[in-house]
Amino acid sequence: MSYKLRGNVFRGLGTLLVAGMMAGLSHAEGPVVNGFVDTTYMYNFNKPTDQRTELRSFDSNDNNFSLNGAQIAVTGTMDDVGYTVKMLAGSDAAIIAPLAPAPGGTNQVDFTVEEGFFTYKCPVTGIMTKVGKFVTTEGIEVIESKDDPTISRGYLFGMAEPFTHTGVMLSRVFGKLEVGAGLVNGWDLTTDNNKSKTVLGKLGLNLGDPLMVTLSGTHGSEQSGTPALGTAEGNNRESVDLTAMSKIIPKVALNFQANWGTEKHALGTGIGYDKWTGVGIQPVVSITDKFSIGARVENFYNKQGSRLAPLDPAVPATDHVSVTNYTIAPSYKCTANTMVRAEFRADTSNKKIFLDSDGKFKDSTSTASLEWIVTF
Repeated sequence: MSYKLRGNVFRGLGTLLVAGMMAGLSHAEGPVVNGFVDTTYMYNFNKPTDQRTELRSFDSNDNNFSLNGAQIAVTGTMDDVGYTVKMLAGSDAAIIAPLAPAPGGTNQVDFTVEEGFFTYKCPVTGIMTKVGKFVTTEGIEVIESKDDPTISRGYLFGMAEPFTHTGVMLSRVFGKLEVGAGLVNGWDLTTDNNKSKTVLGKLGLNLGDPLMVTLSGTHGSEQSGTPALGTAEGNNRESVDLTAMSKIIPKVALNFQANWGTEKHALGTGIGYDKWTGVGIQPVVSITDKFSIGARVENFYNKQGSRLAPLDPAVPATDHVSVTNYTIAPSYKCTANTMVRAEFRADTSNKKIFLDSDGKFKDSTSTASLEWIVTF
């Protein structure tokens, strides 16, 4: 074979190889990398002796600057398979990490995989399959503070609903209606702590700006196989969550949430079913393109107190607890990628559960916070 012919053959093979590679890449989009950095300062006017604010899921440290979250997210698709990976560092990561110790502990982690899953939509059935670790379908608020109406999270976010699940979720859209079901390890677990799985359910109605409604819930055993609690697989926990959002009022996003839950032997075999209910409303008013005001009014009731104890062991053991918070958070976008927020929050309770500067418990507390967020 001549050098000229050989060169033409090699060039032809090279062209075919590049064309093949481009054809393979033609079905790929991404990866797209983005993220944010979220820092806050919070001050508790009760000046608690342990420098902690009771019943806060994330921002519990008093008189403290906190790196709440530094997140990097990678998303994309390849051959019709979508993928999402979110890595989160900071104090928020210590809360949502599987089996993370209580806030203020000495063995906290500050880095976790918030989400890591892939999705595939079957072209024949139209069913979307999600497999891996993903955030819950319940609630108004989310882990990323930049997408929340206020700086702090409410009681329902921290006590009535899970943060994440690991397992599989199937969903199907029928026009404006979405139906979903899943099977996962449980609440906030990558490795199950018992032999039973938790079932997820979701029903969503999307009418656009006038109204979006989601009814979702979980059912399954969340307790570990501890002899003192009996058969963990029989101690089921149920959570039913209703959320709604409307933008029918110009420049106002109105968010609503109601939650009902129950768990068998939540505090041991001597206790039957613990129950909790909660309701909240969170409007966001856009004054200008840069200035907005978020707010929250929320009440949470827990019959036996089991939902309070895991969040904050320092809270005195009590039952029939009813807590309410009133929150307002003005926000200003300095640039397209930077935001500064302030927040004032007042909490009241029918029981004395908020620690003060004298080491005594009161029935109220109030806090002020500042937040700086940069997105990229």
